[in-house]
This record gives sequence, C-alpha cells and structure tokens, in this order.
Amino acid sequence: MKRLHRLTAILTTLQSKRVVTGAELAEQFNTSVRTIYRDIRALEEAGVPIGSEAGIGYYLVEGYSLP
Repeated sequence: MKRLHRLTAILTTLQSKRVVTGAELAEQFNTSVRTIYRDIRALEEAGVPIGSEAGIGYYLVEGYSLP
C-alpha cells in the first residue's frame, strides 16, 4: 500500500474508532509498528490533532473531522 493511501486510511480508521493501537494499525495495513509510528508523526506534522496515551493507543482529538 502506498504511503498516501495508508495515511488516508489511518485517518479514516481513527475517525471510525474511539482508540486504536499502533499494533492494530500495523496489522490492519500489513506493515510494521515502526512504520505506523512514522505515519502518525507525519500526520501530526501535517496538523492532524492526534492524541495518544501510552499503553492505550491513538485517537483523533474530539471535534476534528476530515474535510
């Protein structure tokens, strides 16, 4: 899966679920957890408000939605 498609799919997944772990995303997109960490960082650097809690997972900050 190309990175742009995966980034978009990660956003869609975060919108549809309350909290998701890096391991769940890696399994869903057939990639490594490290790649998911890099993707999450890229989304944050692009201005997407992604929250995280150690041992719990990632989530979109309340009120954010894709344009």
